[in-house]
Amino acid sequence: MKKSLQEIKDLSKAGKSFHLMLNVEDYTFPELLDLAKISGMIGWKYTFKNAAQLSVLELQELLTHADDAALTFDFC
Repeated sequence: MKKSLQEIKDLSKAGKSFHLMLNVEDYTFPELLDLAKISGMIGWKYTFKNAAQLSVLELQELLTHADDAALTFDFC
């Protein structure tokens, strides 16, 4: 079930580290970028499923803004 961006951010209040698997087709690129940007602040890791839907430039931008090793891409 798709969670809204605000619901995902609200989970960070639990103070726990998460590894979330998100389908890129369920989110806009700005939403994915926002998640990448906050990855370092909240210490979460993301796996973006169906990442083949993203362009090379979008992938590079996500990696540029994410914390080290915070993102994994599933191209299947």
